[in-house]
Amino acid sequence: MSLDIEPIKSRSYTVEQVDRALLVLAMNGGNSLRAADELADQGIEIDDSTLRLWKSKHYPRRYLHIQEQYGRRLEDVLVAQQREIAIAASLKALEGIQQIDFNRIDHRDKARSVQALQTTAGIGTDKVLTLTGRPTAVVQHQDSSAVLRKYGGRVIEGTAEELTSEPSATPGQLIAGTREPNAHE
Repeated sequence: MSLDIEPIKSRSYTVEQVDRALLVLAMNGGNSLRAADELADQGIEIDDSTLRLWKSKHYPRRYLHIQEQYGRRLEDVLVAQQREIAIAASLKALEGIQQIDFNRIDHRDKARSVQALQTTAGIGTDKVLTLTGRPTAVVQHQDSSAVLRKYGGRVIEGTAEELTSEPSATPGQLIAGTREPNAHE
């Protein structure tokens, strides 16, 4: 990203302090109140209204540049937050399930409750897997003989024989080549 970044116009803050403040603001999702509190904890006193002005009026391109420059770090924060959301939602869902007196509610309501809670858990899990670059689905485009070869199986060429609705032999007897009901392999 090649932006013409605004020069720092402040007499009270250094370039490093402004950039640090804009990074903390980005790490807090643009929430200037939280960012101001975090900066104060680090010994940097910048009020939230100043942070909002820097982000929107004085240094918007610098703010975007910092977001781009620290994108991976910001994404790591997002992943951690999504994990926390998924865990918190899962715990609340578990708590909700444990509090449901299934003997006192209609069976349709039971099904809806369980479905809604499971959907919430699934979405949370999917988000964490997606954000961490892990697979969320198994997709395989192979014919069955390729799968068998891959796992050491042998492909047996031949023809199939139609079975009646009531087989007279077990699958083991059919494999052994006999259809006698009492035949052993």
